[in-house]
Amino acid sequence: MLPSKPSLAVPVLRRWILAIAVSLGAAPILGGGAIALNPTDRFEAGECPFDVAEVMGDRPVPETQCGRITVPERHGNPTGNTIRLGVAVFKSPNPNAAADPLVIAQGGPGASILELAPYLLPDLQGENGWLRDRDVVLVEQRGTRYSEPFLFCRELYDFSVENASRPNSEELQAALYSAVGQCRDRLVAEGVDLGAYNSLENASDMVAAIDALGYDGPFNFYGISYGTMLGQHLMRDHGDRLRSVVLDSVAPLDISFIEGIPKNTDRVLRKLFDTCNADPTCRDRYPNLREQLFTAIAFLNETPIPVQLPNIGKIQEDLAAGVAPELVAGPAYQVPALLDGDSLLASLNASFYVATEIPKLPQAIAEFEQGNYAGVLRVLPALVFSTSQADGMYNSVLCAEDMTFTLDGIDTDGIDPALREILIKAPEGMIETCNVWQVPSLPDRVNEPVRSEIPTLLLSGDLDQITPPEFGDRVAATLPRSRHYVFPDRGHTLIGNSRCAAAIVGDFLREPTAAPDDDCVADLKLEFTYPSAIATEPLTIPALGLQLAIPQGWQQDDNDAPVWSELGENGLPTGRAIVALGGFELPPEALLNFFPYAFRTAESRTYGDRTWQIHPVDNPAAVSAVATTQINGLTYAIAVDSDALWHRDAVLEAVLTTFRAITPAAN
Repeated sequence: MLPSKPSLAVPVLRRWILAIAVSLGAAPILGGGAIALNPTDRFEAGECPFDVAEVMGDRPVPETQCGRITVPERHGNPTGNTIRLGVAVFKSPNPNAAADPLVIAQGGPGASILELAPYLLPDLQGENGWLRDRDVVLVEQRGTRYSEPFLFCRELYDFSVENASRPNSEELQAALYSAVGQCRDRLVAEGVDLGAYNSLENASDMVAAIDALGYDGPFNFYGISYGTMLGQHLMRDHGDRLRSVVLDSVAPLDISFIEGIPKNTDRVLRKLFDTCNADPTCRDRYPNLREQLFTAIAFLNETPIPVQLPNIGKIQEDLAAGVAPELVAGPAYQVPALLDGDSLLASLNASFYVATEIPKLPQAIAEFEQGNYAGVLRVLPALVFSTSQADGMYNSVLCAEDMTFTLDGIDTDGIDPALREILIKAPEGMIETCNVWQVPSLPDRVNEPVRSEIPTLLLSGDLDQITPPEFGDRVAATLPRSRHYVFPDRGHTLIGNSRCAAAIVGDFLREPTAAPDDDCVADLKLEFTYPSAIATEPLTIPALGLQLAIPQGWQQDDNDAPVWSELGENGLPTGRAIVALGGFELPPEALLNFFPYAFRTAESRTYGDRTWQIHPVDNPAAVSAVATTQINGLTYAIAVDSDALWHRDAVLEAVLTTFRAITPAAN
């Protein structure tokens, strides 16, 4: 579920893409251009926007088919304009697979399920994987990235890039809503019926898509975030087609998640601080987290600081256009931005979307006092500078369905005054956006709770800042055949983020009316990570003429690149990495030009019996450093990218202490 969308310098809680955009920037687009006028319910095979074999690594690669399905823009007018939806079908390897597939729909609204695919595949495979018993179908919702038309607002992306370094002002706010209006006018001029991009048409798309793929019986539905709202509409309007439903990070229909943003953000911050205080180790290490956060917010709002952030949109587009990855670097791919306190809070809030980031948050907040904000800012570029989010769909869906509140009616009781003024800007910004967007409201029935006998599994993260567990309880209250599980160590969205949740979903799909094996939930708790020594393993790199140790489990990015990265539970890079360069007949200053950074003044450090020059990156949004040394006239360099000062320095110590040149000249 995505909050409303400002630029960095118009700080509200902007949008999610779960840092997915960085990993999937090279994905080819399935199509674009004018709205197609073709027969409805027609499947057309096409290229997948992801490499299944590359994502799966050593795991079995499922048979996969991708393409597009043609559906009416208005299902009530089947002879009118049509649109196309991207789809991907993963075939079960089981020769006796059930006839009812699992359909998965993304959140946002406006995010791409096909872009999320690499994060889902680990949940699909294995002994308890969801593909064991049935096919899995990903349906790209109308208006999103791999459907046609794609309701991306280039105007908002350009606004964010061009104004990220400007301080907040009424003039800038007015320019933002002007950009919203320009996007609306362009889409309408292109023939897009903005009022057709709503949850009712979207729900009908799901049924039309599954029929077009040849599944004419019941199916199972998994909705993520906004997809849980879509799932409830399916249950009400197309319940006869559903065997079971999974609602992951649940948004009720009878209240607006937007009006809950202030209260729920305050709740999750209190939960983080309380959980730390209840843990003796965390309490001893970080006794003043709340004060450190609020001090940083106040300081940055008084004195915003310049930072450099990756231009994720430009990176995505140039990689997709075939630009070599090694060329997608340097100042052209950085956006000068102004970090203020509101944006820092927005970044911290966004960190709760990423399960691997939550355990690191106490240390990240503690490092604010050292002028390091990278621990939370890593998520921000994918939110602010992405070209993946369908802004137009987001606005159309929520303005038609979820604007059931007024600013005066928003509950801010008990919220710390230092946060209240910032957090109220999210619903305030959505009201202003909808005043510009101007789509008709859906009938009142869409805001009524759904009552259904369909077996339903509801999943909530206790650290979810957008759809808290009480939202799941609210929806479950009118679903008598439902079960609701709360995961204490997770935030927003469980899919791809929790092995325990994946196992429960697997059991539920096999027998929706039986209680799944939920023993794993009782063992879960939030385990914070703390500064520690880095366990290493030896590595010899003959081509570079050096030996060293790297952190255990880190893997080389590819056979040709001297880059080793930490991988998360999903098998994808976390952003922690080292780069090794060796044996150059160049001065250290020349070797630094290989790296797309600006550096602060170097400092000398001794590791083992060798002195190194440590060149920290001059950017509070990045924790990187390049270490250089010379041996017999040859220059060697080790670069470390991380998300914490302690981790960067621990990796430097582990690597440089074990470093040994093995070239003949060095010996």
